[in-house]
Amino acid sequence: MLRQDYHIHSELSPDSTASPDAICGQALRLGLEEVALTDHYELIEGVTPIGSIRKEYLAVSREKILDCRSRWEGRIRVVFSIELGQIHLQPEAAEQVLAANPYDFVLASLHRVKHRDLSLFDYQSVGREGLRSVYAQELLTIAGEGDYDCLSHLDLIRRYPAFQGVSLRMEDCMEITERILRQVIRRGKGIEINTTAGALAEPLPSLEILKTYRQMGGEIITVGSDAHRSEDVAKGFDQAEALLREAGFRYVARYRERKPYFVKIE
Repeated sequence: MLRQDYHIHSELSPDSTASPDAICGQALRLGLEEVALTDHYELIEGVTPIGSIRKEYLAVSREKILDCRSRWEGRIRVVFSIELGQIHLQPEAAEQVLAANPYDFVLASLHRVKHRDLSLFDYQSVGREGLRSVYAQELLTIAGEGDYDCLSHLDLIRRYPAFQGVSLRMEDCMEITERILRQVIRRGKGIEINTTAGALAEPLPSLEILKTYRQMGGEIITVGSDAHRSEDVAKGFDQAEALLREAGFRYVARYRERKPYFVKIE
């Protein structure tokens, strides 16, 4: 059984209404031991990287999560975390965010390409191969240069086309996918299994990519529901556990002060 959910959004994220206490209560009912509250911090072209409003957001987030950790101590561990989007666009701003906050765990994500969120493209008409190429190249930059602990949903570009009946897979450009994984492994970083499948039949990344990562020597892996509602905490974890085992993983990572340690999959 997987007893930690390392990707959850609380009401501190602009796209969630789940309170930290509701998340912890649900996790405790499910038998989890740890939850990582990975609220969004998106680095976007043309947006002031560290403006006064965004500084306030980070300060409020830190206060509320650390307060939540204190209240739930002894029942469930609250891992102080963040999901940084598009680190490569404003690396100095990302560095400031990380230097100012005592995070235990940092997810790196790529949600936007060509100045647009991946969820907003018309995949029936867009040049899909070109878009995937840009996505892969930017993800390679993040993997090789960004300050993070794990790459989140590294084939996210597969999720949104599926809602439109379109298949767009990173497995069809394995040369660059393997380069991304090689950078992750070289730098002692990890990847995530993300169980928010949407219109897909399996979590992200696919079993083929998980097997490739393991065969290349990848060891560090976390599992996250990407829940934006408390009732979705740990959703899809049975399937994620089965994929982990099939890909050859026997341990998952947890983090303290941005250092991984391994917990056996029971």
